[in-house]
Amino acid sequence: MQTEPQQKAQLEDARDKLSLVDVAMVAYQAPSGELRAEPLVTARMDKEGHLWFFLHADQPLVSAIARNPHINLIYVSQKEGLYISVSGSAQVLHNRDLQNVLWNGKLKRWFPRGPEVEDVRLLRVAIRDCEYWDEPRSNMFRMVLKAVNAAAEDEEVGLAHRRISVSARPKHPH
Repeated sequence: MQTEPQQKAQLEDARDKLSLVDVAMVAYQAPSGELRAEPLVTARMDKEGHLWFFLHADQPLVSAIARNPHINLIYVSQKEGLYISVSGSAQVLHNRDLQNVLWNGKLKRWFPRGPEVEDVRLLRVAIRDCEYWDEPRSNMFRMVLKAVNAAAEDEEVGLAHRRISVSARPKHPH
């Protein structure tokens, strides 16, 4: 079975959907154990399937990720009739060269002093699972993006992990 072309096609599909929505609510576990969420602007999705965000070093999210890197991102575009849920593993980085590469104009509103300010950090999310509901088609599609970056997390990557399954499901009755 040819899984690599399938994985690339599914990553492109995810990139196309995610390009329609700029802001995600990132849900994470606070030190107290409760779930919290805050908005982040997506800077980019790279060709390896990582989502990149800018954040401030003193945001509660930074210390929460140090304790538990598992997060969930929720994107909503009522205009597009699109609802996206992304689960992944997050890592906070401080790399000015990369910050300059990833910087774009839509971030200026959130970071008016630019990408080189000392307290600016990058958040890299390795996508594990991406689900989206596309209202015009009344279907929910599920993309399992296991092992896009499993090697970077010292996990064993087997052939089955490279497989991405996409299945249409009936719309949930409301």
